[in-house]
Amino acid sequence: MEPPLLDNGDDSGSDDEDPILPADRAAVPVGRRRNLRFIGKCLGHDVSWRGTQVIRVVSLQAGGVGGTDREAWGKWWADCAAELGADIFVLAETRIGTARGHVLAVSGMEKGGYLGISHNVDPTTPTSLQAPSPMSSGIIIAVRKDYIGNWQQVTRDSNGRALAGTLLKDDGAAIRVVGVYGPTGATSDSFDQDARALSQERNLVEFVSHQRTQALLTDASLLVVGDTNSYTSPELDCWGGRAAVRPTCLAVLGIDRHAT
Repeated sequence: MEPPLLDNGDDSGSDDEDPILPADRAAVPVGRRRNLRFIGKCLGHDVSWRGTQVIRVVSLQAGGVGGTDREAWGKWWADCAAELGADIFVLAETRIGTARGHVLAVSGMEKGGYLGISHNVDPTTPTSLQAPSPMSSGIIIAVRKDYIGNWQQVTRDSNGRALAGTLLKDDGAAIRVVGVYGPTGATSDSFDQDARALSQERNLVEFVSHQRTQALLTDASLLVVGDTNSYTSPELDCWGGRAAVRPTCLAVLGIDRHAT
């Protein structure tokens, strides 16, 4: 994380001259260190340094981990996000299948210091072989409880794979947060043979595309966060096996919007 640039208020002098910096530059408060309880070793930045003028966004994947008591489960994941210093976090693959489960999970997250919204496949939808299963989807988006305001303009998809909400900053600027969980195996050779997965992927891509268009029209900052279950670079993102970067996968949609 780079410290913020200092404005010296002096534009005179050539570009190749060293700027005149205040004597106490080393003492400028740019952040603070957090004690993070990690098991294992981080790749790259260990995120223990937290800037004072940043919004930290964290993506986590539940994958069924955390127990069956949904309130305790929500608190557990909120604690994980808090340890990472998250201001905003997205939890993918929650696998919550009942309305009560959503309520309990959100309650637990509030006890852990976050205001969340939980979404999955509608539990009232008749089940069939073609219906999406709540055991392979589910999204929660959450913001720190000391945020002054509420989630606004909340939008949900029909497959439990995308959830969007807007947060307003102090200056009135809008941040549009879109939590996503892409269909599993979207870069496998056999993915195109799964009609149900293809349909869910197509719906998810359309949902995110619409959110991007709306963000551009409203001048909102767009954050698409979660597990895409796809990637654009097998060399960087694939450990063994065969991979097919399909042009219709979710990761490709964002290839012109981020650096990785």
